[in-house]
Amino acid sequence: MIGSIAIDRRWAPAWSGTAPRVPWVVLGPVLAGVALIPLLKPSGPGNTSVPDVPIALSIVVVLVWAGFTGQDLRLPYALAVGFIMLGGAVAAIAGPLPANGLLAVVQDLFLLAWCGVIVNVARHVDAFKWLMRAWAWSAVGWGLILIFAVATGNDALAGITDRTGVRAALTFGDPNYAASYFFVAFMIVMAAQTPRRRVLRLGAYAVLLAALALTGSN
Repeated sequence: MIGSIAIDRRWAPAWSGTAPRVPWVVLGPVLAGVALIPLLKPSGPGNTSVPDVPIALSIVVVLVWAGFTGQDLRLPYALAVGFIMLGGAVAAIAGPLPANGLLAVVQDLFLLAWCGVIVNVARHVDAFKWLMRAWAWSAVGWGLILIFAVATGNDALAGITDRTGVRAALTFGDPNYAASYFFVAFMIVMAAQTPRRRVLRLGAYAVLLAALALTGSN
């Protein structure tokens, strides 16, 4: 069980009225990682990208937070993903490109750790609400950016290339990735009922559907 945690009021936002169970020094990097998910391009060494910075930071701060507060951490999918990683490691070592194969295993481990961060933070109700808000509002923002880029003919920002034709990929590098993101975001807005006001939520649906249509994905 998760014990009661005394949180310094300084970590709570001034507008909330109450302190969240997860301190903002922990929650902040997690929310940033969620909001920056679309920034997959440009990419760096090892296929790293901008979201990896707050994601890596969130992994560290959650582990430190758990250590200091005695949190009972959970890591779902660890057994299944562990077997996949083990198989990948064996294949990488035995294959012609072991470095590339082992890099993929490290990437799987990184994503598993990020999954653990989300799960353990989202076990607290207030933090879960903030995660849903971050995903919903940031997705609408990215959708507006994509619509603006296409409307103004900014192909670089819209992610439109000769390879993809008129299909927009935004900063995902692939229109299908972008489409998956906006589709999942649509489901999150619907399930979490965020924004709360119906008129704003209908506007969010419209933006996400328009962005999804611009990707040209079915």
